[in-house]
Amino acid sequence: RLSARFNARIGKQDVMLFAGDLPDTFKDAYPFRPLTIRAGTEGNFKQMQISRFNIDLPGAFTLNGGGEIWNLTDSLTRNGSIDFDIRTQNLNFLTGLTGVTPDGSIVVPDSMHLAARLGLDGSNYDASLKLKEREGLLNLLARYNTSTEAYQADLHVDALQVHHFLPKDSIYTLSAKIAAKGKGFDPANHRTVAAVQASLGELQYGHWNISGIDLTAGLKSTLATVHMTSDNALLKMQADADMRLDRKYLDGKVAMNVENVGLHELGISPKPLKHPFAFTLGAEARHDSIKMNMDAGDLDFQFRARSTLQKLMDQGTVFATLLTRQIELKQLDHAELRKALPSAGMQLKAGKQNPVSYFLATKDISFDDFILRFGTTPRRGINGRTAIHGLRMDSLQLDTIFFAISQDTARMKLQGGVINGPKNPQFVFRSTLTGEIRNEDAELTLNYVDAKG
Repeated sequence: RLSARFNARIGKQDVMLFAGDLPDTFKDAYPFRPLTIRAGTEGNFKQMQISRFNIDLPGAFTLNGGGEIWNLTDSLTRNGSIDFDIRTQNLNFLTGLTGVTPDGSIVVPDSMHLAARLGLDGSNYDASLKLKEREGLLNLLARYNTSTEAYQADLHVDALQVHHFLPKDSIYTLSAKIAAKGKGFDPANHRTVAAVQASLGELQYGHWNISGIDLTAGLKSTLATVHMTSDNALLKMQADADMRLDRKYLDGKVAMNVENVGLHELGISPKPLKHPFAFTLGAEARHDSIKMNMDAGDLDFQFRARSTLQKLMDQGTVFATLLTRQIELKQLDHAELRKALPSAGMQLKAGKQNPVSYFLATKDISFDDFILRFGTTPRRGINGRTAIHGLRMDSLQLDTIFFAISQDTARMKLQGGVINGPKNPQFVFRSTLTGEIRNEDAELTLNYVDAKG
């Protein structure tokens, strides 16, 4: 039978010998008090009892623990549990672990109580933790099997005052739940499965009170899925997404139905909108294409590209690098630039009945209609056109603003202008800008005609 006792008093200088590469801010903040350790064990390899376990750093924390372990040397039948009870006082020296000199932005509250239990039974491990900070509670239950890689975890946070930990931030009460379970950790393995459920009951941030957010996520046969809902004054929406994790390219889709975004509540809009800021959004990425579309009232946006997302980004980088080099050499080669272009295009159309128009109305800005078409291909180059009609800003009214761009193998043509017709209540004029950017030179022509011609 084995019986052992351990008693030690370790001063700051000795503790620092084990601090190694820890930040100097932690070493400087560590208190000049002896760390007292008392431990005792009795038993044998069949049964080992930890009769008493105590660690005390005066003014900082006190830890008490105990437990027993059976069949210590047998990995199949080994089992046992250890309990810990920690009561804190001043632990602010731990903020020095961040490497930043303590300035009050991060605080470890005093008078916290932490109770924990660690258990094992063969290849099964489990842990429970309960933290109490004034009126706030945090509960964690976790299990893991080292043989099957099966796991489960449940986290429950109730009325935790985050402001006590981050006093210079504006986050206050937090209540939330997270539950996760699964088997395996390689997301690209078809045998790996996982399920996560999370809900935000309350989050006070500044003058906002956020609640009613729920998320469900899963992984099965390398297909990851997410469903999210939000129902509060800041955001009311539903969203679904899925993605294949065994692909070398981005392969997935997302669909969102936003019923309202509280722009006034968020401080973005100076006054409430007359209609909800609502829209639907869909996006899809496959091995040969990227698609995105958004509808919001009479606003319609579409984007298409004939490539993977990574290839599109790489082509954009190549084009930007080539253009930069040619500009530095002060000589453009439009034929070479066209060859580096990705095949992509976008279109945006909007009238008066859409969330953007409603938002602009709060700033006394309006327009009759807007259209944008822009596309790039190696065969046709860069081509685009945009126009806005009936733009009004306070007392200013512009009937038409337009701009067009096109490219061939030798030049890029530009044309733009502002036109106020005869019925404009302020002034009538036509101002146009035309130009060409060729390989070795460029020209621009400005033309202005008023009501008198």
